[in-house]
Amino acid sequence: MTPQSVQRLLECTSLGMLWRTLLDMGFGAGGSFAAEDFDALFAYERERQRAFLCEFNVDGALDAFLLEYDFLNLKSVLKAQACGKRASVVTTGLVGAEELEQMALQTDEEKIPPFFREAIVQVRALGENPNPRLIDTAVDKQANRMALAKVKRGDKLLRAYFVQKTDQINLISFLRCKKLDLSAKFYGETFLEGGELELASLYDQPLEKLRDAVKGRIYAESFFKALDDGNIIAFEVACDNALLQLVEGQRDDMFSLAPILAYYLCREAAIKTARLIVAGVRNGVEPSAVRERLRDV
Repeated sequence: MTPQSVQRLLECTSLGMLWRTLLDMGFGAGGSFAAEDFDALFAYERERQRAFLCEFNVDGALDAFLLEYDFLNLKSVLKAQACGKRASVVTTGLVGAEELEQMALQTDEEKIPPFFREAIVQVRALGENPNPRLIDTAVDKQANRMALAKVKRGDKLLRAYFVQKTDQINLISFLRCKKLDLSAKFYGETFLEGGELELASLYDQPLEKLRDAVKGRIYAESFFKALDDGNIIAFEVACDNALLQLVEGQRDDMFSLAPILAYYLCREAAIKTARLIVAGVRNGVEPSAVRERLRDV
């Protein structure tokens, strides 16, 4: 996807035009869909992303990215079970949907694979009717720990990617909690370990200390702007762009994962862009409002 193709999508005035344009761009290539079934189209593209990761996942080098699908599905499974329902899992990672459901039902916790055990145990400790937010928090914390654990020590790029992503998630959470005037205790519950920034200790400190901690990072200016104007969406976009820049800067290193990872992340950005534009047209949102949420392609 190029800036020109993004503009072409933004100029579509109906879902029918969007559907034809996306197919012309290669979305859904090799698949079969009912007309304007965007959900099926994007589910197919997500599955293609997973297949791409699996194809190049030599010796588990890309397990950390596949696990993201698994932990996202685990949240759905645990929430559904709390409501007495069955989760709808579309794209799997390293573990199948049925296997995840069996893990969540397993009474002998020692038989639950270590990667998922702690998250499931923590959710069970919440009681019979757990708060969905606390389920998200418990699973997200374990997902982040496992992603960092899966990154091989010698792979500096992947480690830098996940450490930076952890810091960015914590900064976004910081902005949201401050905007809603929530307590340091609440922020601490959502804080992800494994980043470089000690943000939990800075929550109730003067903002200048926070600025000093973030200063010099690629997303610093965007964060300072979000602190001043409260535009968290713009900072989220800047964070995604910063992660892509981190990988793009090394994509010519053919003896590393950078070319594979850069391609994967560029396709992720393209899928997000297409989904946002479709949602904008479907809900009658002005193209200018959609554009400010788009990632670099």
